[in-house]
Amino acid sequence: LAGIVIVLMIVNMGGGQIALSIVTEKSTKVVEYLMINVRPMALIVGKILAALTTVLIQFAACGVSYLLSREIAKLIFGTAQSGAEAEQKSGIMELFAHVNGGTLLLAAVMILVGVLFFSIVAGLAGASVSRMEEMAEGLKLYQMLLVVGSYVGIFLCIMQMMGKVSDVVVNICCILPLSAPFVLPANLLLGKVGVVTGLVSLAVVTVCTAALFSFTAKVYESMIFYNGNVLKLKDILQIAKNRRVAAESVGKEGGHHE
Repeated sequence: LAGIVIVLMIVNMGGGQIALSIVTEKSTKVVEYLMINVRPMALIVGKILAALTTVLIQFAACGVSYLLSREIAKLIFGTAQSGAEAEQKSGIMELFAHVNGGTLLLAAVMILVGVLFFSIVAGLAGASVSRMEEMAEGLKLYQMLLVVGSYVGIFLCIMQMMGKVSDVVVNICCILPLSAPFVLPANLLLGKVGVVTGLVSLAVVTVCTAALFSFTAKVYESMIFYNGNVLKLKDILQIAKNRRVAAESVGKEGGHHE
């Protein structure tokens, strides 16, 4: 449960910063000046990388602060440890006995790819909004996907603690793109799933992220200049369809000219 909460915070903070940045630039017309020298996709990629870097720095700072506070507490209050605390620490170390460099790296990469997946969705959601007061409405789809993925992880965790879930269900939840960033890292570190399942899950989420990025490339430029009511999902799909038809017609015309 703690792992799911941590991943949810990372994903939510990263995606929220991206969407807020895009909506702010659109509402203040700053994006119109940026588009003179910066390509639309370069802009969103830069925002995603900036948000990821910011979130990672923030969590690293929290981790360093925690370690420093523990050391300071030991210096002030002593290092005496009760039997219950020692037993609890031993139990935690036993839980993570399966952790090694490979599984730790795989879990970290899955979190990063998951953040990238949801960040692209947040970028699309932010581009569909023209005014700051409409931001909450525009982010409904992004928030719904985030809630679904995290709730699947929480439900699976509760069922695992009750011993009422099969390995097949765990593997399916670890492979689904929406729930994999929340479910896989903790299950991988606890030895509930194997490295092969982790690699398959990472491959599936990576392919879905690439497909979503390709879709975003088709509609983002049109959406970033859009000013009006909040775009719905069907409107975004229609924009993608229109751009695809236009590209195909241009290709046919080029073939005729040749």
